[in-house]
Amino acid sequence: MRISISKKYQKDGIYHNVFAESRKGKKKSYRAVFALWDGKRWHITQRTAGLVTRKDGKYWIDERIREHEQKGTKVMLSGKMGFAGFVDSYKAYLRMKGLTTYEDECRKLDLMVEFFGNEPLEDIDYLRVMEFKAWIIAKPYTRSKRTGGNVEIVEYERKDSSAHRYLSRLRNLLKFAEKAGKVRVVPAFDDAIVAGHENPKDVSMSHQDFMRLLDACEIVPKGATKNREKWRLVLIAAYTLGCRVGELWEIRRGDITSLDEQNRIGVITILKNKIIRGKTKTTTKKVAITTWLYDEMEAAGAFDKADDERLFMWTKEYRGSVVNDKYSLYKLAGIDPEATFHTLRAASATNRDTSGQDFDALQDELGHAKGSTVTRKHYIRPGDRHVMDASAVYNEYLERLRWRT
Repeated sequence: MRISISKKYQKDGIYHNVFAESRKGKKKSYRAVFALWDGKRWHITQRTAGLVTRKDGKYWIDERIREHEQKGTKVMLSGKMGFAGFVDSYKAYLRMKGLTTYEDECRKLDLMVEFFGNEPLEDIDYLRVMEFKAWIIAKPYTRSKRTGGNVEIVEYERKDSSAHRYLSRLRNLLKFAEKAGKVRVVPAFDDAIVAGHENPKDVSMSHQDFMRLLDACEIVPKGATKNREKWRLVLIAAYTLGCRVGELWEIRRGDITSLDEQNRIGVITILKNKIIRGKTKTTTKKVAITTWLYDEMEAAGAFDKADDERLFMWTKEYRGSVVNDKYSLYKLAGIDPEATFHTLRAASATNRDTSGQDFDALQDELGHAKGSTVTRKHYIRPGDRHVMDASAVYNEYLERLRWRT
C-alpha cells in the first residue's frame, strides 16, 4: 500500500494512523502506519499482521512512539527544533540512561531554557556561549534558610566553578545535537570553561571541629528540631567515606559488598552513571568502611536493614538541621559559617592525604579521575595540625640524624 503523507505533518516530524482495509469476500483488516521525518524524507514503518481491530493498530503505534522517544530517534529524525523543544527530548534521553542525578540535570537544563528560550540550535555559536556564561554568573541562585519557625529565601552570588558546571552541561547537550544532525558543529568552549579561573575554597574543618559537631548532636536547644542524634551516623559517614551528599542519599544496605567482622571494616560499592565527553559511562567507586564507621553502623543497627533500605540519609532536608538553621549543628559547634556539608568531603580528602594514603587510591575513593588536579586544588585543605602530622616521619628522621653519634 502506497502511503501519501501531507506536508502539514513535516512540522511536527511525526505521522501515524490506522487504516481499515476491506477486501471483497474477505474479513475486514487493519494497517497501522508510523513515520518519522528527517528533514528530507519520511521513514515509514507499517504493520498488518495481528491487527484484528483498530485498537490493536493504535496499541502498536503507541509502542513505536515510546520506543523512538526512549532511543532519542524521534528528535534525530524530526525537522528543525528550537532549543527548548530539543531540551525536552534530551531529558528523555537522560531519563533512559538512568542517571542518579537526573533531577539535578533537569534543573540546570531548565535554567538554560530560561536564557536561550526556543531559539534555533544552529544559532548558538561561540558568542552566544560567552553571553550565556556572563548571564549565568550575574544571575544569583537562591536557597531557603530556616530561622526558628521562619523560612526566608537567601540569594548567593555564582562563581566561575558554578558557571562551568552549567557550561559543561550545555556542551554535552550540543554534542548530542551534533550527533542528531541538528547542528553542524559544536562551538568552542575553551575560553568559556577556564579551570584556572576557579578559586579553590579554603574553608577547612579540623578534627576538633568535627568532634564538637558530634557533641552538638546531643544538644537540643529550646525551640530546636529534635532527633538530631540521628545525624551522628550521617556525619561520621560523610567524614570517613568522603562521599557527596547525593551519594550518601543513594547508598543502600545491598551496596555493602564486603564485611570483615573480625577487623571491623568493610567495603561499599557505588555505581554511578556519568556523562563524559557527551557519552554516558557507568563507573564503579569502592569506599572503605573504617572501624570507626563500622562501630557506629553496628550501634545504629545499619547492618540489620533490608538490602533496599538506605543506610545513612533518610531525608534530603539536611541543610536546615546541619548547616543553615538557627540551631543548626554547625552553629552549635561553632563551625566556620562559610562551611557547607561538602566541607566534610574535603576534610576526608585532607585526612587521607595526611595519613599517607596512596594518592591514586585517594582519588579512586573520592571518585576523581586519576591524575586530576581538582583533588589537590579543591579538596585537600591542610591546617596546622595536618602539616605537623604529615611531617612526622620527616621529623623523626631529622631527630635520628641530630642525635646520631
